[in-house]
Amino acid sequence: KATTDEFIIIADDQSNVIALHRDTAEIKWRINTGIVPASGPTVNQDRIIIASASGDILALNATDGTEVWRTHVAAEILADPAIDQNMTIIKTMDGKVYAFDSKNGEQLWQYHHGPARISLRASSAPVIADNVVVVGFEDGKLDVLNLTNGQLVSQRTIAFPQGISLVDQVVGIVATPVVQQGIIYVATYQGRVSAIELATGEDIWQQEMSVYTGMTLDGNVLYVSDANSHVWAIDKNDGQVLWRQTQLNARSITASVILDDFVV
Repeated sequence: KATTDEFIIIADDQSNVIALHRDTAEIKWRINTGIVPASGPTVNQDRIIIASASGDILALNATDGTEVWRTHVAAEILADPAIDQNMTIIKTMDGKVYAFDSKNGEQLWQYHHGPARISLRASSAPVIADNVVVVGFEDGKLDVLNLTNGQLVSQRTIAFPQGISLVDQVVGIVATPVVQQGIIYVATYQGRVSAIELATGEDIWQQEMSVYTGMTLDGNVLYVSDANSHVWAIDKNDGQVLWRQTQLNARSITASVILDDFVV
């Protein structure tokens, strides 16, 4: 799901996209898109973007659900799209990143990172910030791309494969990075959580941890759900652990959401 100022947008496995009024839950509009979404919906101003595992990308008008444009890439899409006023960024499971004009769907550029040898069936979303695109890949590398032309600005290996078996060597960045005030917060499966300077690529701090769901930043605290379903509260400035909740062990919990004074 995604939200606008007025609606909650839901995409279901029957190819429907539905807009519910935020206050009353009244259905304002419903359309059948003809594609089963594997990622999205992602909303920015008047655009809703959804994508399918078979590579279909669809842009809808957020006000009434009418189709604005539709396009296709020859790869599986599991990562949520990223949108700003001008561009829609799509990441595919074969290690490519595409930029489309948000108004008409024209392809603007393409970047090829390359596929991972082995990965989880999950994919972190690209993040648009400060005129760059921050993209985590399933091989444990973090790329920063120029938003205008897709050129590589920097690349960092966040986690290295360990052990002998293929399972031991899975180190993908499948939790979407968080970018705030020039700092990238990134987590890897069977790796670590790190804070990295966006401009220089230098490490600020790191914590050994395995993460595949996601992270939530609230004020000065980064909340992380790890692979054991433990919830961590980490000081975003120095990486110190403020507390850890272990009573949900092995429950396959999601990333955290902040609700008033609670972590949900």
